[in-house]
Amino acid sequence: MISEQKLNLGGEWFDGVSGINSQSRYLTREEILKGIEDRKMKRLMEANLEEIESIEQDERGYDFKTEINGNNVVD
Repeated sequence: MISEQKLNLGGEWFDGVSGINSQSRYLTREEILKGIEDRKMKRLMEANLEEIESIEQDERGYDFKTEINGNNVVD
């Protein structure tokens, strides 16, 4: 397999960015795979952060409810 294989978009090998210097638009297979992996990792990190935020909001809500109900007495 050729290591310089590019992503084929409509019969032309390019990354979708227009420019004067066409050589700057070409991507290697490895660059494309790295970009896909980077986007996947970013989505996973965002999902984890959203889950953590949701858990923290639930915990704050529970703490507030117990404080309002008098179960958490502060001296």
